[in-house]
Amino acid sequence: MPLKNAPGTQPNGSHRSSSQMLSQLKETRAASFLRYKFWRKFANREHSYVKALSEKTKSEVPNFKKFGRDKARPTGSTLFILGNGGSINELSPHAWQEISQGLSVGLNAWPLHPFVPSYFSFEFAADTIDLDSELKWLVERAEESSRKEASTALFLRPPSLASPSLLTWLASVFPNRKQIYGRSNLGSRDPRNIAPDLRLIFRALKAERLPPSVLPDNGSSVTRLICAGLLAGYSEIVLSGVDLNDRPYFWFEDDFIIRHGDFRERCPRETGGGVQTLSNESRPFSTKDFIGQLDEVARSEFAARVSVTSENSGLYPLLDLYSF
Repeated sequence: MPLKNAPGTQPNGSHRSSSQMLSQLKETRAASFLRYKFWRKFANREHSYVKALSEKTKSEVPNFKKFGRDKARPTGSTLFILGNGGSINELSPHAWQEISQGLSVGLNAWPLHPFVPSYFSFEFAADTIDLDSELKWLVERAEESSRKEASTALFLRPPSLASPSLLTWLASVFPNRKQIYGRSNLGSRDPRNIAPDLRLIFRALKAERLPPSVLPDNGSSVTRLICAGLLAGYSEIVLSGVDLNDRPYFWFEDDFIIRHGDFRERCPRETGGGVQTLSNESRPFSTKDFIGQLDEVARSEFAARVSVTSENSGLYPLLDLYSF
């Protein structure tokens, strides 16, 4: 004869049903404040980790409300985020002149490009323990090219399992010109919650109720830096080379190779990398969905907009086309 359920327990089927209901409740619009509280808890923990890492690596803890505002070169009201897509090769000399007059951030493999931005942005893989040779080489290129321009290196904090030798290396590069920051994903997996959850987080960041060294994230450096630009008050955030399609990376295109050299063996990449970012298999949301709603929040909360420089970007016409 089967045993009866103990007092206060439910059959397995009922328990699974209750768990499903709880998961569904967590995804409702009404639960947005609870998700914000979870984000705040994680962000405070990230900030403590970033502070400890910064001391070990002789780095600065950034305040993204002042992002780029202390740079020597004029920054104006426009932030240019320079991605690795092939459409970056379409920019005219006039466009590069305008970019040089604003604040610019070159992402990931950007040191392969001759243009020297205000910031180089690097990140470590989530499972990083020891230093990757490609990243080491890219950082060395960035440091060499920016000696006269005095660019700053911006590093997403390395994982907690990072080796002592990696941290020693990090302490040695870009002396007095590097910052380490943290990140935290949103607590929802429903795309309809992206904008309302971001609004709560941004309002708290603007009011300094959250650490200004931790950015909302979706597993993408471009989304984090859009958030940084909004917090710092840039009214125009321009994405160039953020293609999100199957076009080759900029250093794989023939014209770039002829002009600047062949880096394909030094920095190999799988084709279709931009398309992979449209998937949510390795991230809570599609990057396209996240950026689209970031633009919505930019307009409603900051009187700003996010735009792209190429009609060939997978983000157009979701985002406006920027005209140089």
